[in-house]
Amino acid sequence: RIEAVRHGEYDWGSYKRGFNWLKDNGYLDKADEVIFANDSCYAPLTDFKPMFRTMDKRKDLDFWGDLQNTRFTSHLQSYFMVFKKNVFGSRVFKHFINAVRHQPDSSLYITEYEVKLTPYLYGYGYKWDSYMPYKELAYLQDSEKNSYPLTLAKKYGHQFIKRRIFTSSLMNYENEGALLRYVYEVNPARYFDIAAEIDEWFIPDDLKEKKNAR
Repeated sequence: RIEAVRHGEYDWGSYKRGFNWLKDNGYLDKADEVIFANDSCYAPLTDFKPMFRTMDKRKDLDFWGDLQNTRFTSHLQSYFMVFKKNVFGSRVFKHFINAVRHQPDSSLYITEYEVKLTPYLYGYGYKWDSYMPYKELAYLQDSEKNSYPLTLAKKYGHQFIKRRIFTSSLMNYENEGALLRYVYEVNPARYFDIAAEIDEWFIPDDLKEKKNAR
């Protein structure tokens, strides 16, 4: 089911509405996991299967996500999160998601919901981790590891590239042209998806020719 409604509560408002629709229509009774994902990324870069195979082996986890951040406090980044039944069926989870409200500034959706959800659930005994091995990424100095998209993709099999890498709203410490060349090598179709949306000045001349010749 796809539903498009302007509600003014960003991704968290959509998560709230989607979750409640699934609950009210009985779909959660049949589900083992619920995924919250928004459209702030290009993904998968190649294939989601290795990520899910890896995380399915983590029987100790009650919820997980693609990547975490330590700004303010350790937390999963909210563009991709997976919750097992014992979490999404709990009273505390339902309380949190239904407390989402319109905020006067978009940054408050991060500080009030993204940053707070992980420690909130952890405080009730639920265990969590991220697919990207955050501790191994400590040598990447910024707490926002999505600012190193080429390293994450090449060395760690990262499947997400934040759209904001190709704007001025997310610091990128790596060369966009090199990133695009790598994407073209591993998945030309994904490269063309990205190239169709971004400003041409990000695209190296040799890749522009491929885009225009398509």
